[in-house]
Amino acid sequence: LPNIFEKFISYQINNNSFYTPDKDCLAVIEKYDQIIQEEAERLGLNETILEIDCSVEGDELISLTEKVRTTESAFGYLIADSMYDMYKGDYDIDLAIINGGFIRGDRSYKHGDTLSLLDLHIEIPFPKSCVLIEILGSDLWNAVEQELRFMPSPSGAFPHFSNGVEITYNPLNKNNKLQSFKLNHNDIQPDQTYKIAITNFMFEGGDAITSFTKGTLIIDNGKIIDAVISYCKTIKKFDPILQYRAVAI
Repeated sequence: LPNIFEKFISYQINNNSFYTPDKDCLAVIEKYDQIIQEEAERLGLNETILEIDCSVEGDELISLTEKVRTTESAFGYLIADSMYDMYKGDYDIDLAIINGGFIRGDRSYKHGDTLSLLDLHIEIPFPKSCVLIEILGSDLWNAVEQELRFMPSPSGAFPHFSNGVEITYNPLNKNNKLQSFKLNHNDIQPDQTYKIAITNFMFEGGDAITSFTKGTLIIDNGKIIDAVISYCKTIKKFDPILQYRAVAI
């Protein structure tokens, strides 16, 4: 009968590191890795555009899947700050948010490592746009609450924020996980409007984050990968020190 049953799609990340790699599969992977490297060379994608410069010994720039889907990461900072930078010159932008599922490299970079154009395309494989929207503080709060709803389990919706944002959240709460939300040390006001940069995927309700759809589109200024490349070429070096923009309590 119609309208009686609802379908829910979920996933679970399983650890398979203890399995012995299949030799035939490895041979296929190596073959296509070689093809990718040859194409990267032909297209000029091996150009280095960012150096990892750690001020704290032992720090790394991490895009590991389980990390970016469960807690804040400096790689999330890098992308969110790039999105913010895309609009800060011409628009009175307040903040940017990127979801952890957007980051796909599953890597770590140590002090002295570099990122090439190819590395960034591997980290950011989706050709999604960075849109600027205007949204009420109450809807912004609800959107972040929705992004946190799967905590403490890994989720591609987990939010990473641009500089100036500070949130606290309780991952063990069944509801009301978001405890505080500040911008430049000031509480987000429910009746105030904010200009935020997000992916067009999130603006269209991706990952079931419906509250972002209540915002109003201001402009679509291009792809996120292009924003990150431009930002990396500008800053040249990046220190992956944690800044505690999203803190579990």
